[in-house]
Amino acid sequence: MYSVVRLYKMKSTKDIDKVVDATRNGFLPIVTKAPGFIAYTMALAADGELVTIGFFEDRAGADESTRLAAGWVRDNVAWSVEGPPKIAEGEVRIQERRGEDASYGVLRRVKLQPGKSNEALELMRTKMVPMLASLPGFSRVAVFESGPDELLSLAAWRDRASAEEATRQAMAFMQANAGDLVAGPPEMIDAEIKLRHVNEAALQQSR
Repeated sequence: MYSVVRLYKMKSTKDIDKVVDATRNGFLPIVTKAPGFIAYTMALAADGELVTIGFFEDRAGADESTRLAAGWVRDNVAWSVEGPPKIAEGEVRIQERRGEDASYGVLRRVKLQPGKSNEALELMRTKMVPMLASLPGFSRVAVFESGPDELLSLAAWRDRASAEEATRQAMAFMQANAGDLVAGPPEMIDAEIKLRHVNEAALQQSR
């Protein structure tokens, strides 16, 4: 499974409902037909960034979604965003899911010490993700390599309180167990989920 994250800077968060409605009625019917489509999420961060997350069977589908998004945004909602999005993508290396009951998400980008990616992934797979999945309000998490010595995790929670408690515990876990793996504090984006669509059959096949 492959994921692509696009971060757009909104000109005004007051326009979020218009953008969500336009995406639901206009872009969603398009992107769900992209090869290997699995899931699409749109969320609004407190700092005004609009976060879109796509999951596909492989990179080809993710790349096609980025091409489709560029054209659709240009033709339909360019008035609402400032410039092109920042894009991160990669093959999903870890995933855990309990359900779809989520209203809040956390994106966490972690810079690693050189050559520590496999060790960090193993720590997350065997200890950190099971710890997060045991917390109240957990919905799902996916982790992928977004660049050399860089991991990006995408987690969804039932509500903001659950997400904030999970972040507190995750930070404590990293400080206690990963001090020799990371190259500084993670970059984090908290966001309210506004739109979510899943191809359940494809999702089950990807697990």
